[in-house]
Amino acid sequence: MPCARAATRVSSPSGQTAATSAIVAPLGSRSKCTKRQEFVVGGYRPSDTGRGMASLILATYEDGKRIYRGRVGTGFTQAMRDTILAQLEQRLLDERPFASVPRDIARLAQWVKPELVAEVTYAEVTPDGSQRHPSFKGMRENKRADRVAMELPPAGTATLDPSVGKERTRASTESGCSLAKRRNRRGACRQQRRCRQRRHRADPVSLRHPRPARGG
Repeated sequence: MPCARAATRVSSPSGQTAATSAIVAPLGSRSKCTKRQEFVVGGYRPSDTGRGMASLILATYEDGKRIYRGRVGTGFTQAMRDTILAQLEQRLLDERPFASVPRDIARLAQWVKPELVAEVTYAEVTPDGSQRHPSFKGMRENKRADRVAMELPPAGTATLDPSVGKERTRASTESGCSLAKRRNRRGACRQQRRCRQRRHRADPVSLRHPRPARGG
């Protein structure tokens, strides 16, 4: 999936798509190289301070099952948290709507009917199928929750293993950001070697370690 991607229109609970009424995260949190993905909201973690929402618990569909994909707790304003929490409290469930969830997540979770869809950006997929550095972008009112699956990137980018969401990076399919960083590191190493070689040709004796004087 390319690093630069246009923002998707998101809707408010009333169905309007105007920017003034949409539940959309601030643009200040947008990073230079991120992936964008829709997720089913299957629950939330209540705030440790009392009433409120600390994070959304996310999932995608794989072979008809809802697979846990981690949580997102950043990118919200307080007004957005209050609005989304009101939607979630209308959909409360006693049983988890996931095939499996880590025990420490399930212990504090409040489950909801998997009807809402959130759009999230993230840096990469971890080996356990969750997102690294996720950030909330908006709620998708025009997307059916049962059609949300983990998206596969186009050719030329890192590939996803649908079974666990693990990102496998090969030399020929590295993302542009990671490849640029590796090239910069290699260039710095080559520059350091050239500097040492020039100093050695100019004054080879100065680079040698003198032998310690023997005691008389």
